[in-house]
Amino acid sequence: MMKNFYLFIAAIVITFGLIAALQFAELPWFFLVLIAMHGGVVLFIVSKKRFQKQGCDVKRFYSLEYKLLALYLPILALNLLSSAFDILHLDDTLKTILILAITVFSLIVSAVNATKLYKHLKNG
Repeated sequence: MMKNFYLFIAAIVITFGLIAALQFAELPWFFLVLIAMHGGVVLFIVSKKRFQKQGCDVKRFYSLEYKLLALYLPILALNLLSSAFDILHLDDTLKTILILAITVFSLIVSAVNATKLYKHLKNG
């Protein structure tokens, strides 16, 4: 069961680290970072399925992580729009501050979430 917990932690680190990097990646690196970030998403899926196979109710812990990942979508969409249509440019300093704020917030919430998952697993 702890192996699945470590996969969950790895998924957090990989996915949030790379989704933050994705916001600054230029083509063609953007696609490589995007693919690597999805490796973290695969770790979420694999660990969740393994937990469920063992009869652990972990849905709420994973749902929170997915919601945290969604916080990046507006900035990613804005980046794509500005690249594709040369509109809606976001100041680089503001973009950096927003990404750092979302990342720090997400990592703090993820750490609390992982701690609660750990306690949930230890208690039964």
